[in-house]
Amino acid sequence: QNGNDYTKPAKLRVKGGARLYGKGHIRLKTANFDFKISSIPKDTTMRQMLSYIASAQGEFGFVDRYGRYVRKWYGSSVKILDNNTIDLPTLGERPNVLAGIVCKVSDSETLRLGNTTGSAGRVVEFENPYMTMSLLRSLWHRIGGFSWYTTELFHRLGDPRFDVGDVVTYVSDSGESYDIPITNIGFNFDGGLSADISAVGLSVEEQL
Repeated sequence: QNGNDYTKPAKLRVKGGARLYGKGHIRLKTANFDFKISSIPKDTTMRQMLSYIASAQGEFGFVDRYGRYVRKWYGSSVKILDNNTIDLPTLGERPNVLAGIVCKVSDSETLRLGNTTGSAGRVVEFENPYMTMSLLRSLWHRIGGFSWYTTELFHRLGDPRFDVGDVVTYVSDSGESYDIPITNIGFNFDGGLSADISAVGLSVEEQL
């Protein structure tokens, strides 16, 4: 724990103590991008602001095992797994493909890119009151077309270095490979370390 539950309204600061808010709280800045803030809704929490920053860059944010807030998107595979170290995994019949993105800016404005009907693949939907079409195009350029398999697997030799947000590659006995983004992971210790790893791919409606 780092002593912050990210629920209290606060002025955000980057490493070294510099405020993310510019003069007059008009512009939010980081090292890689900036976008205007016309106003800050009353009672907006630090957690909400952090989520807006992350989503504006096409990333997700979370507090890691060291109590640090980090932002990331799925990158290169960190390890190859095979049937010597895991039980036979449950894999989706076909890959999920990120085909469209929808961002609700306000009750009267929604931005869309790609195929957002759901007919061509998965659609990401989220809310961000500070999103612009320019920012949306930038993040869509980086994450559009991302593909993965819905997966559940039991790693008999659990690796404590794995984190949510990492990507592992499963290679079957026939030589086929599957990139698996870790969206959920749980470790168990019973004389040895093991891990349950999953990559979600179903919508809430599909899970019901």
